[in-house]
Amino acid sequence: MVGWETVREIAPSLPEVEESGEGRTAFRVRGKLFAWAARERDGGGLGIRVDREEKQLILDSNPEVYFSSPHYDGWPGVQIRLETIDSEELRMRLEDAWLLQGPDEAGGGLRHRDRLMHDWDTVREIAATFPGAEESTTYGKPAFKVGGKLFTWISPDRHAGDALAALVDPGEKELLLGSDDAYFQTPHYDGHPIILIRLERISHEQLEERIEDAWLLRAPKRLADAYVSERG
Repeated sequence: MVGWETVREIAPSLPEVEESGEGRTAFRVRGKLFAWAARERDGGGLGIRVDREEKQLILDSNPEVYFSSPHYDGWPGVQIRLETIDSEELRMRLEDAWLLQGPDEAGGGLRHRDRLMHDWDTVREIAATFPGAEESTTYGKPAFKVGGKLFTWISPDRHAGDALAALVDPGEKELLLGSDDAYFQTPHYDGHPIILIRLERISHEQLEERIEDAWLLRAPKRLADAYVSERG
């Protein structure tokens, strides 16, 4: 649905981006590669940086759009078939890739970190109580992981308005979305077992429940079983 002309419109609009490449187009921010023309022998398409923990989620979300050749095995990058993606989703992917490589001070309006701190403090107080939970970042946003895997984080999706993202059981996602306007999703998360939460609208009790459920979905079985057993 789009072509390289769309990539060349979007990528240079991000702060401090330079187009480079000898024979193959590439985009860098302060010298760091975030998007490029993948080699034809690797399947071609647009290559982009992604969060290592989200790579498989992205690949599984829409195999017609996203793929990865053996050349990128074990590396935080995916390929995009430009003829199958719309411009809005492409912009989200390029912004996410830029956030991974761009320095904090270059982010300007893309990050809005300062106004997150009060709400994130509440998330931190809850998430840090779970065994093995570690505070981290993803795409420049605060996050919590367990066993190196994300379970809750501030969404980098520009359409999410700095909402909290949390893993959710796929069977419960639609039920939650219809239960309370604290829960919503954007096209970025279609097909993913992830729900967005408006922190200003959710009760403390519900927030605790969502974070606990997300942790249980990601925690190693031994850790989760011990936690459930202790809770009785």
